[in-house]
Amino acid sequence: MRTACVVVTCLFICAVRAPAAAGKDLAGAWQALVSKHVDQRGAVSYQGFARQRQQLKAFLASHQRLAVGQLSETAKKAVYINLYNAFMIECILRYAEEQKIALTSQKFLQLEINALRTSGGNIWSGDYRVNLAGQAVNLDDIEHNLLRGKAEGKLAALEMKVLDPRIHVAVNCAALSCPRLRPQAYTAATVEQMLEENMREFVNAGKQLSWDAARGKVVLNKILLWYYKDFDRHGRKVLGKGGAGDYLLGYLSAKTAAAKQLTQKLRDNLNGRAKLALRFSRAIDFFYRWQINDKRNY
Repeated sequence: MRTACVVVTCLFICAVRAPAAAGKDLAGAWQALVSKHVDQRGAVSYQGFARQRQQLKAFLASHQRLAVGQLSETAKKAVYINLYNAFMIECILRYAEEQKIALTSQKFLQLEINALRTSGGNIWSGDYRVNLAGQAVNLDDIEHNLLRGKAEGKLAALEMKVLDPRIHVAVNCAALSCPRLRPQAYTAATVEQMLEENMREFVNAGKQLSWDAARGKVVLNKILLWYYKDFDRHGRKVLGKGGAGDYLLGYLSAKTAAAKQLTQKLRDNLNGRAKLALRFSRAIDFFYRWQINDKRNY
């Protein structure tokens, strides 16, 4: 009996003293996966992730012990971006498994992310959840409540204190039009530089933001419509500029005639506008391709 009590006591002490997960350790685990199954284009090998699904699940499960209160805001931002990107991939794998869609099939390649329905809602808002510091969160919670700082109740203790609009070019929704998933993990030491690189790529690569001379229109990724207020508020209140247009132009490096046209149009149409007016603007075409970002779709 005495031996049993000693064993139980030791197990209890070990459990209590089990170290909380550290952001750096988490980044290393995600790096091992994302560097292997995502290429420089952001194209994803879902079959590769499926082969290492236990490692993916273990990475996600390790967030249950995350001591969020011990993290800096920068470290927390890196952790949440990685968590979102990894959990999105797990959600896709789970959805395909539940719907009996083979990852090798054409049906999988034709998936439209915004059309995926799960119990309780869609892939973002439904019942697919991961445990973060003892709280069950879905993808919407990670993006909107934590990264964008809109949490209420117990979740508010975990949220970012300042909204960084650059998160919108880092979290990846598994669609072709989403800013690419990078084959590197974000860390406290690298997240600021990586987000700056993401913004320059977003503005200059010609895929997410461009000038269509033939139609005389600016062509923009819908991310800039959906989260317009985040970009515009940062441009005006943090940088002291005219708004979202000036904020984006701060990353524009091209000196071409098209870039000059784009500069004027962004200032005319994206600084201090009402979102409704932006949606119906004749000067802008918004687009988004929801097809899954599997590497065979590139």
